[in-house]
Amino acid sequence: MSMRFLGFAALLVLAACTPPGEEPPSGPPAITKPVDVRALAATPCRNVPEEPGFASRRELPDDRMFADDGPQPACELSGQGAHPVLKVRWFPQVRPVPLWRGRVVAPEELSVAGYPALLDNVENDGRPDALKVCVVYVDLADSQGLAVSFTTAQTDPMDACAESRRFAERVVSSLP
Repeated sequence: MSMRFLGFAALLVLAACTPPGEEPPSGPPAITKPVDVRALAATPCRNVPEEPGFASRRELPDDRMFADDGPQPACELSGQGAHPVLKVRWFPQVRPVPLWRGRVVAPEELSVAGYPALLDNVENDGRPDALKVCVVYVDLADSQGLAVSFTTAQTDPMDACAESRRFAERVVSSLP
């Protein structure tokens, strides 16, 4: 078999996978009003608004979850005791929505202040002492973004996803 024939066969297979009248996906949408996350990540808490009920805040120079995702400076706001915790993690070198779309079990696509976003309601094992965590990933530029997570005890009546969404809107809406 010649290389031409194999190349032609591969093109036929790819064409057959796309439904009629539909274009194959071209990647994530362009960000029309990009935000330079590198500048914001230099001082992670500077552009994070105060939040009632959260007694302390601290900057974490690199709070990455996976080594390949690049540095992720974060601002962590803590309530009374160990929980709840709100965290804003900056992605100065990678766009988080496409990155996390493949890692999340049941992603929910949404928009935060006009930017593409993805909600990840992290599963837990159902134990009463387990934590409930919800994360909203937001693309702010073609290769940058942020994530807002809300973590609380399973017994806490607060809706972790509603809190993550609400605070993500506050953070993104207040960016320069």
